[in-house]
Amino acid sequence: MSFSPRCTRSIPEGRHAAFAPRRKHNEGTHLREKSKKTNSEYVSRHAAPDKSGGAKRAARSKRDSARDDEARLPKMQTAEIQEPDGAAREEEAAKRAAARRDRGRRVKIALTIVICIVLLLAGAATVGGYMVTSGTANLPNVYVGGIYVGGMDKAASAAALEASGWDEQAAVALKVRLMDKVTFKIGQYASGAKHTIDEACEAAYAYGHGDNWYLNLAEYLKSLVFPVEINDGSISYNRDYIRRQALMGIDKLNDVLGSGDYEIDKEKSVLRMVKGAGQLSFDTEDMVDEIIGALASGQTRLSYDRLAKEPDMPDFQAIHDKLAAEPKDAYFTDDNTFTVVDDVEGCEFSVDDAKSIWTAADNAAVVEIPITLTYPEVTGDYLRGLLFRDKLGGMTTYFKNSNDNRISNIKLASSKINGVILYPGDVFSYNETLGQRTEEAGFKMAGAYSNGEVVEELGGGICQVSSTLYSAMLYSYRVNTVTRSPHYFPVDYLEKGYDATVSWPSPDFKFRNDSDYPIRIAAYCDEYERSLTVEIWGTNLDGTYIELRKDTYSYNNDRYPWIMEGYGVQMHRLVFDANGMQIDQIDEVYDVYHTHEATDQIKALDAAAAAQTAADGFGSFQVG
Repeated sequence: MSFSPRCTRSIPEGRHAAFAPRRKHNEGTHLREKSKKTNSEYVSRHAAPDKSGGAKRAARSKRDSARDDEARLPKMQTAEIQEPDGAAREEEAAKRAAARRDRGRRVKIALTIVICIVLLLAGAATVGGYMVTSGTANLPNVYVGGIYVGGMDKAASAAALEASGWDEQAAVALKVRLMDKVTFKIGQYASGAKHTIDEACEAAYAYGHGDNWYLNLAEYLKSLVFPVEINDGSISYNRDYIRRQALMGIDKLNDVLGSGDYEIDKEKSVLRMVKGAGQLSFDTEDMVDEIIGALASGQTRLSYDRLAKEPDMPDFQAIHDKLAAEPKDAYFTDDNTFTVVDDVEGCEFSVDDAKSIWTAADNAAVVEIPITLTYPEVTGDYLRGLLFRDKLGGMTTYFKNSNDNRISNIKLASSKINGVILYPGDVFSYNETLGQRTEEAGFKMAGAYSNGEVVEELGGGICQVSSTLYSAMLYSYRVNTVTRSPHYFPVDYLEKGYDATVSWPSPDFKFRNDSDYPIRIAAYCDEYERSLTVEIWGTNLDGTYIELRKDTYSYNNDRYPWIMEGYGVQMHRLVFDANGMQIDQIDEVYDVYHTHEATDQIKALDAAAAAQTAADGFGSFQVG
């Protein structure tokens, strides 16, 4: 392959000769490379055509080859030709250097401008950030809980929140209901769901007023375009508080539901229980999340009934076996303590029906299972009601003219007999109950009868208690005297025949419970009325009662017949049935009472007779 004539004519003579060796070498290399390429292209262009259009493709390949040669030839020509002389090269180098210097100046200028712009922007951002940070008002377009506080200072923000009813809204707590049984409240402030007015104002101002000036500027620019809701990022919920409220609600629910025991409603004839009582288990963290979600959405009521574990079904067969029994009457124990053994009520229900009803019920719902009850004839309540239900007898006396010591003794003695219980056959002893009258025992000196004389002794006044007790006993059917003595003189607080004198160690006052039930003594003093009341309570099934009748006689002294010495009294206890028919009579012992006047007179006569006898030297002397 050779250069075309057009190309050779453009090369100067001298220039060509000078570069001939290099050009020959380059030309050879170039020609070899071109020859290789041309041969390969030739092979591709002149490959045997296929039957359908080989001639056309050959022609097209020939045209393409010619165009490729023309395209490559100028490049070779440029690379090997046009070598300027020395002056031209210097001029060209100078132009290139000037161009480089011009480009450098332009780059420096551009870089300087950029740096200045950056510095100006940084300065502007710094100044802007400082101005935003140091401002005393909220950024524009700021809202707290949907209330606009943009551009306001803290005082104006607080006024806007108050005007909007902020506190009233916060006062509406979230009510959480557990299993439709128990509710508890979640406070808006305590839970963190709502800021206080002061907190809200601080949060509103904090937006765009942090430590980073540039961030504050960015937040300011953002607020110019978009509204900013402070609550969206400043609310922090107090999970500990919410969890404590939830746990207290769960405890309250368990208290309401009970331990899971069943009860029998006799009026409705149902076996009643609460499904899941004592077994309900809640996922407290899930409950906390649910509550927070409700607070966030502005709800005021939330029903929560999700359990961590479904409650187990009760053992209805075991319950049936326990309740299904024949009725049994209650009874007293045979150890004379009158302890009541309760009755047993018969019960029957379907175990299968109970399971079905329980399964269909909601958790924490009241489950009522129909039952059939059978009742005994004698119940424990009836027997207990028999004990001490009836007042068999009672008496009230007064001590209005008594001194403090006597009153104190009366109070002490009455307190010792109060509440004493006598079972059938038991004997009550007044002296044994009170014990010996001593200062250590609390008794005081007061007036009392002793051998027909009025003297001061420890325990003076306690005979009023024994006498009042005896009077109550006289009216009590099937309660009878064992030992009793009247006073020497009649007492001023009771009629003759109603009293019982006591002293230590004798005489004593004793009586026996001859009824079929226990009896109890009740004794109490009325400070205002200055009265003493003694009652005997027991059981009177047949309605019998006692009325008293007494016969009173006067008698004269044996030695001085003209002197009426005193009175004889015979007390009769007349027993009547519920219809008023007398069915019995009980006679108390015959009592003898002396008078103070006759006693004094007899003493005087006895003294005179004794003196006369001594003077005369005779033995006995009797007037009369």
